[in-house]
Amino acid sequence: MMATQKLADGIIRTPPHAVENQASKQAVAFLTDTIGKHTAIPQLAAAMAVAPYLDRLLRANVEIVKQLLAGKTKSVLKEAHAAFGLRLESATGDEAVMAAIRQFRQGINTCVSVADLTDSHSVAAQMTWLSDAAEVACKRLADWLVAKSPPPADDNGSQSKWCILAMGKLGAGELNYSSDIDLLVLYQTEAGDADDEGRAAKIGRHYIDLTRQFVKLMSHPTKDGIGWRVDLRLRPNPSVTPVAISVMSAIHYYESMARTWERAAFIRARPIAGDVNLGEEFLVDIAPFVWRRYLDYAVIDDMRMMLAREPKPTGLLGYNVKKGMGGIRAIEFFVHIQQLIAGGREKALRQRATIPALVALANKKWISSEECATLTSHYHALRR
Repeated sequence: MMATQKLADGIIRTPPHAVENQASKQAVAFLTDTIGKHTAIPQLAAAMAVAPYLDRLLRANVEIVKQLLAGKTKSVLKEAHAAFGLRLESATGDEAVMAAIRQFRQGINTCVSVADLTDSHSVAAQMTWLSDAAEVACKRLADWLVAKSPPPADDNGSQSKWCILAMGKLGAGELNYSSDIDLLVLYQTEAGDADDEGRAAKIGRHYIDLTRQFVKLMSHPTKDGIGWRVDLRLRPNPSVTPVAISVMSAIHYYESMARTWERAAFIRARPIAGDVNLGEEFLVDIAPFVWRRYLDYAVIDDMRMMLAREPKPTGLLGYNVKKGMGGIRAIEFFVHIQQLIAGGREKALRQRATIPALVALANKKWISSEECATLTSHYHALRR
């Protein structure tokens, strides 16, 4: 944990130091000309000088930067969400939808960049902004697609259902600045998938096509960049299964052949778009698979094997804050192991987010309050 300790002690906890080079001088001049004098300009200029993405982002959204430096972060976020909703409501084609999604994310990323570089808001707040934006984008895009291409009815005339579950960091509400969004897409007919194989296959093709459209509109590069990269590989057997799978097939898989890491993935799962009730019902159905009634110590060896595959640098040079020893993933695995061991008996441990889970583990005496405080501090430092 030495590398983590050094990082947590301040190396990445403070804003960047100002740098003196031609690029930073140009950034200082640009910011001073457009927003006036401000104590935060040296930090912003330092980031712009070394990060081409941040340079383009802050230059393209200088009016937002000005408002943020004036302390109007809350109103900027509110306006970004409202403007995105209005743009999607009026969108009539794919290009307008993609532009709305990408410009929405640019606004959110600008808020997070300025907040982080000026140390004005906590990393927890920043993760919430990022997660809320991705969730809203998923929900509104799913609604737009369903309105454009209504779900087919089954033989009884009942509407079929389509649901998108957030997994990983989005499910936990802990999204990174540049995270993929891990999703699981499910569908179901009202009468049941086995009622009519031909009809079920037709409905399945509809939702597979709808999911592919969703991924394209979210992830395809445009002049505005991308929205969010979508990762659908947490579904059962991703190399052979379609991008949207039936609820019945998913339940059969998880009840019969799923592995420990797939149990861990569902700790953070939650429905965010489409028919949310379908997603909630699915999670209830697979709860016995995730949360075993007995103390399940067998998960320790499985998770240890997963961690053994990660790189283990010996010092800070080249240190991987996500996968390195004592890094983000190690802390998350530490939490998930104990949740899987005892979560079947202790419902209070079934927390999606890392910090609430650490608090729950401390309250239930699985870890000490000191360990909870240390890991919380390190987790926030590494996530920044």
